[in-house]
Amino acid sequence: MKSLFLATTALVALTAAAQAADPIVIKSIPVMPAQDVLAAGLSQTAVAEGADKLENPSKYVGYYGYGTDGPLIAPKGAKPAKDKPPVEATKTEPDKNTYLVLAGQTGPAKGYDYGTHFLFQGHEGGPVDESGIHRGSLTRINLDANLKHRVTLMADMDTSGKPLPLIDGSAWDPFAKVLLLTSETGTSGGVWAATLDFPSKVTDISGATGVPLILAMIAGNDWQGHAPGPNGLPGGYPVALRRGVLDLDLAATISRKEAIAWNARFEAEDGLAVDAAGRARYSGRLYEKLRAVSPSMAEGFDVRDIEPVHREMEALRARLQARPAS
Repeated sequence: MKSLFLATTALVALTAAAQAADPIVIKSIPVMPAQDVLAAGLSQTAVAEGADKLENPSKYVGYYGYGTDGPLIAPKGAKPAKDKPPVEATKTEPDKNTYLVLAGQTGPAKGYDYGTHFLFQGHEGGPVDESGIHRGSLTRINLDANLKHRVTLMADMDTSGKPLPLIDGSAWDPFAKVLLLTSETGTSGGVWAATLDFPSKVTDISGATGVPLILAMIAGNDWQGHAPGPNGLPGGYPVALRRGVLDLDLAATISRKEAIAWNARFEAEDGLAVDAAGRARYSGRLYEKLRAVSPSMAEGFDVRDIEPVHREMEALRARLQARPAS
């Protein structure tokens, strides 16, 4: 393997030297994009364009396909420069349309009939705000509406007041009746659930292992899977939801008592447990890791203080993510 690496390195070096002495001119070849192929009987019609104005623009997004951080067309001769405003508006790149037929949809125009046919899409691009954050957005194309009301900005903030991330895809959950939006923005990526009412309520559900169970409960469906703390038990278990009743779904070789005892022991030795007084206490490796970055947080908390503790945890996560990689 070492000889192969050295030979490859030598070849690269020799090639670079040869190109420097006798550079190769590569001619550009015009490439025509392939035409869409439609099944017999189908036709395609443009229903929205990037320059279509939103009926309810925000500070950062004003058009279906553009932000508000510059002109739609760059002035003649303008060139991008570091630490300077964009020479043209950021393209928001609407991505992954989800088509739904719905009744009773509303929007910013009170009393307006938005029709029944809609395309929802997240946006994979977005302008950068004053804090250096790329602003994502969720829009709805109202297929039955006139141009003035053709595109509605459904949301650009989530329910916690945070800007939406850049969105790479969307799908419809027919059981919970919500849109599921996905983002691939590194460690900040995840899944968001968006309601269909206007304005849309967008909630970050990333890492919420109990979400599929909750969605099944809301829809009244049976479900099998894994869930944390079912019916207040310590730890996580395989569970089954049948006719609205949730119970453990253990293998025949493991008793309910054994499963609970194993989880309780694990949580007490190396996790998080809540005592009879309602005090959450960290233990084992989790305690040691947390104490190294926040001694006060490692001492635990009263469960009644869960909201301020959540905010402290979010702030700690942000500080840790901002650290340079070691």
